[in-house]
Amino acid sequence: MKLVIAGRCPADVAPVFFSGRLLALNKKTWGIRPIAIGLTLRRLASKCVNSFGIKKLSPYFYPHQLGVVTPGGCEADVHSARRYIETMPQDHALVKLDFTNAFNSIHRHQMLHSMHDRILEVYAFSHSVYSQPSLLFFGPYTVYSQKGAQQGDPIGPLLWSPYVIGQTIYIFILFLSSSFFPRLISAVGDWMSTILRHMVWS
Repeated sequence: MKLVIAGRCPADVAPVFFSGRLLALNKKTWGIRPIAIGLTLRRLASKCVNSFGIKKLSPYFYPHQLGVVTPGGCEADVHSARRYIETMPQDHALVKLDFTNAFNSIHRHQMLHSMHDRILEVYAFSHSVYSQPSLLFFGPYTVYSQKGAQQGDPIGPLLWSPYVIGQTIYIFILFLSSSFFPRLISAVGDWMSTILRHMVWS
């Protein structure tokens, strides 16, 4: 187990050791949510690494990311947004973004690069898991897991979130520095400041 966590799983064994049984769950929106259930030892290693990683990344996530690491974060986010909507000025807007098949929407080299920059201690294990395709078994079929973090992997949210946070902040900076739509930019800037102040559980 120590060798696996240290990222020293043999490359020839990794595609099988980090494989999983694939389940296709129906979404309410008629889409498909692919869930990968990995081997017990792989999940145990991921949980150990995740337990260490969330403690290290907690200051980076809060208050920009409340769904990972922050206890009660999702509840706080919902209540804060509801409170803001109830008192929202007429020229303000609340924007909700939803990713389609979020965990599989980013390239793995970007995900690993972000993890390397943020928490090097977790990088070796993450690289061992996601630097090459792994096998997913769906009934009689075998497919390759080649993009993003596997939904169902305990360390998946920890790998996905830092990259998405960085990209989201970058997009907002570009938008707010734009010379177009100054009134809209001002409104969005005020909204960001207000919602971040309210993102505290009370």
